[in-house]
Parts: sequence; C-alpha cells; structure tokens
Amino acid sequence: MRNEHGMTMIELLVVLVMASIVVALTVVASTPWMAEESMRSAMSSVQSTMQLARVEAVSRNRDCRFVIDSQAGELQVRDTLGNTLLHERQLPGSVIVARPDGGAAVTLELVSGTTYRAVFRSDGTVSSGTGEVYLSGGDSFGSVSLFGAGGVESNRWNGTEWEVGF
Repeated sequence: MRNEHGMTMIELLVVLVMASIVVALTVVASTPWMAEESMRSAMSSVQSTMQLARVEAVSRNRDCRFVIDSQAGELQVRDTLGNTLLHERQLPGSVIVARPDGGAAVTLELVSGTTYRAVFRSDGTVSSGTGEVYLSGGDSFGSVSLFGAGGVESNRWNGTEWEVGF
C-alpha cells in the first residue's frame, strides 16, 4: 500500500461539527449585543431627527415639524409651509415604540391615531409637542425627551428607574 496523506471523511465531519458548534455559540452570545446596538441606533435616529427638525426650522426661518408614526416606526421632518417632506427615517425592525410600565409610549402632540408631532419655531424652540418617545428593543428600554427650549435628552431604563444617557 502506498502511504497517502490527507483527511478521512470522519476527520472532515468532526472538524465541520466543531466549526458549526463554534458558529452557533457565537450567534447565541452576540444576540443581546445586537439587540443593544439596534436600540442605540433607534435612540440615535429619534434624537438626531428631532435635532434635524430644529436645524431645518432655524435655517429656513419658519416652523418645521418632527413627526413620528409609533406603529410604523417612521420618523419625518416636515416643513409646515405646504407640509413638504424634508427627511425621512425608519426605526430598526427589532425596536418598537413602547415603555416599560405600559403607559403612553409617545407623549408628544397627538395628530391622529398613532401619529405624533413636535413643532419647532424658527428660533429653535418648540411651540407644541414637548414630551417623550419611549423605545423598546431586546430587553432594554430607552426614552428621548424633547424640551421647550429645543433641547433633546436620551435616557435608559435600568429596571427600576430612568438614568440619563444611553
């Protein structure tokens, strides 16, 4: 018999099974991290879209609106003159608009059904619609608060109370 080099079918199957186990463990271990990153992305989208509405109002020298559809997860910036759509974003599919205590998930001005808004004046202040947008993704909750002066703040739920920052 010749002295052949190579791998047997059994050795190849053992290597494939071991690689599959490592991949499966990696996916399971990274799932909470991916949910946390989706939540961070959603919080950033809400906050930056609110700030974008403020910037548009100041630069256009007229009122602009931040609009959120809490059911569709759609964020918009609209010019109040002609209701023109200026910017549009979508929340990640793994994040929903909800709060940990079951209360109102959006406390901005209700437009209709699941659509809410905040109106920014040309000086950057909010004329109507101050309040919060609460988000849930994975096991975490976060909120974005909009203040009358036009400032925005992100918060995270630690299981018992809200903490500033996300």
